[in-house]
Amino acid sequence: AWRVPHMKDTVIRASYGIFYAQDQGNGVTSRMTNNPPFFGYGGISVTSDQLDPATGYILSSGAVPKRPTPISPAQFVLNPKATSALVSWFPSYTTPYEQEWNFTIEKQLPGNMVWETSYVGNHTVDLWGQTEGNQPLLPGPGTVNSRRPLIAITDAPIKNFSPWDRSSYEGLSTRLEKRFSQGLSFLASFTWGRGIDMQNPALDAQDGNGGGDTIQNVYNRDVQIGPSDNNIPFRFALGGTWDLPFGPGKQLVGNGWASHVLGSWEVSAIYQVQSGLPYTVGLNIDNANVGTASYPNRVCAGTLPNPTLGEWFNTNCFVQPPSYVYGNEGRNILMGPAMDNLDFALHRIFTIPKWESGRVEFRAEGYNVFNHPQFGVPNHTLGTPAFGIISGTAVANRIVQLALRLTF
Repeated sequence: AWRVPHMKDTVIRASYGIFYAQDQGNGVTSRMTNNPPFFGYGGISVTSDQLDPATGYILSSGAVPKRPTPISPAQFVLNPKATSALVSWFPSYTTPYEQEWNFTIEKQLPGNMVWETSYVGNHTVDLWGQTEGNQPLLPGPGTVNSRRPLIAITDAPIKNFSPWDRSSYEGLSTRLEKRFSQGLSFLASFTWGRGIDMQNPALDAQDGNGGGDTIQNVYNRDVQIGPSDNNIPFRFALGGTWDLPFGPGKQLVGNGWASHVLGSWEVSAIYQVQSGLPYTVGLNIDNANVGTASYPNRVCAGTLPNPTLGEWFNTNCFVQPPSYVYGNEGRNILMGPAMDNLDFALHRIFTIPKWESGRVEFRAEGYNVFNHPQFGVPNHTLGTPAFGIISGTAVANRIVQLALRLTF
């Protein structure tokens, strides 16, 4: 940090650091113990009342069932024709790490305000990602299982985890903050940035989160480089609280019955507007016949000057490639609808006469008070009837709630 000479209200800050990631905490289905002979042997079905697990073991009916003896590893032989997916991990564990840096200018302004502008960036390497570890070497006819390169060991798919993914981010942001004084505080911020990676690994590694980005050709992963799934190029947010200037001792309506009716009210609001999220157009069939996702060919930009819910992007720009050919479309090349949302709250605290510690707080809160529809991404699967159509919203419509709280 450096205070600029002869400008006591201006400070320049900068920093750089390297940070190592922790274990990603993969789900059960992504761990090595999900492979045979550790998986699927000796399961016991226990039926209880779903409240007390002990009801699943009625001792009067006989001995508690025991798990069967597991297969000896020395005697276990993997059946190459078994169709259950296997799990594979890179033999040398590599810890992901991130380099972060920033450069910031801060300036104090009149009115108890501060202005700040920052450039921030980061670069992460050795991120663990999932790929298909038994994908046929080339597209072509015939069953996928019969063309897998590891068919001598298994003709089943393999969930392969290795530290091949990487990401980066660069952005500019500016904010104006007024600390609470004279009954008002607010924070306004604007961010312009871009995040790039090759895959969203968190969605692939953890159970229950759904699949992340599927890779068309695991032997050419660099073509997956594109905007991150959570990349939002532009975002503006304004939040604040205002203690209304009405009531006893305030600037306006300081006396009489009106001061007691209008006084002690406080409003707060959060307004947000931001760009939409990116998405990738896909095919509804395995066009390359390699057991992975297939992308279409992109013959034009795909964007429309005036998109509608019935046609959010130019569907004619995406066509199915010839059979047994990878599509040339890039990852996350299109953007979904933007967000424009206002949340608003009004509240007041009433004291209870002759009850020193008693008070009642009234709150009226509205979410998406203007009821702007926040639409989700369109259907982006070529070959389906709803291709290019937006049929749902990403967040709820307007919600209003009222509350009373007694404190004593």
